[in-house]
Order: sequence, then structure tokens, then C-alpha cells
Amino acid sequence: MKALPTIVLKTLCGLVLCVALFGCERWTLDKQMEELCAKDGGIVVFEKVTLPATYFYQDGALKRRQTMLLGPDPSVNFERIGDDDFRIITTKQYLVGSQSTNLQRGNGVLIRMQVRIVRWKDKQLLGEQVWFDRGGGDGFTFGFQPSGKTCPLLITSLTQSVFVKGE
Repeated sequence: MKALPTIVLKTLCGLVLCVALFGCERWTLDKQMEELCAKDGGIVVFEKVTLPATYFYQDGALKRRQTMLLGPDPSVNFERIGDDDFRIITTKQYLVGSQSTNLQRGNGVLIRMQVRIVRWKDKQLLGEQVWFDRGGGDGFTFGFQPSGKTCPLLITSLTQSVFVKGE
């Protein structure tokens, strides 16, 4: 007689777990992201540049100007550094899903982010950083925040890798 409630409890727990994971694309997106990250993710520095101290705040952060669109595509924008000596160009590409994807409903997105630093006078590429973000894909969130993941984990930024604070 006592075995029946245990069986019912295990069955109920199993059903809840199946319902929670039904339609879950999180693991598929994570696997896809890890494969892309291994091929394409990380920072590549082609040239380091020493900038005057006036280009930096007191805490060492690089002074940037207003972010603007680079042409008609809203997924590509840029920031100016100095007197338009350098530009930081950011490109956001949706590989799975779109900007309008509802993560609360269990849908997932996979985004490729690329940041390039260009010396504007000669259009020379000084460095490039690529990373991938996964959001959602959890199936049901039960009202909680959808999960997310980034690859590779970014310890330093491209600007810190390319620009060195001078005198």
C-alpha cells in the first residue's frame, strides 16, 4: 500500500520534468554555439596603438563618442575614438531567431557579435573580436528569467587589447 504513493510521486516528477523540457532547444543552441565559438570566437590583435592619456578617463577606460549607425542596416553601428582617428565597428547577426523572438515563451536566439577596430585614415584593421550569445530556448520558463550563455567568456575587451595608454 505504501509503494503506490512512491510510484505516483516518481511518475508525477517524471511528467513535470518532461513537460519542462518539451521543445527545449537550449542544448542544441549551446552545441551549435560551442562549435562556432571554437572556429571563430576570440580576439585577434593585428596592431597595438599607443594613444595619448587624453583619450582615456581617469579609471583607464577609453573615451568613446556617440554610437551611430553605419549605413541603413541597424545591426551595424560604430563609435568614434579621438578626432575620428579610429572607429569601433560592431556587427550583430542573428543566426537563430530574431530581435522579436519572445524568450519568455521558451524560444531561443543565437547571436554572433563582431567588433572591429579600424584606423580610419587608411582603413587598416587593428583588431577583431568575435563572440556568440545564446538566449532562451528553455522550453518553459515558468515566469523565471530565461537562461543565457556566452562563448568565449570575455576576460578582456578588444579596446584594452589594441589601445595602450601613453603619456
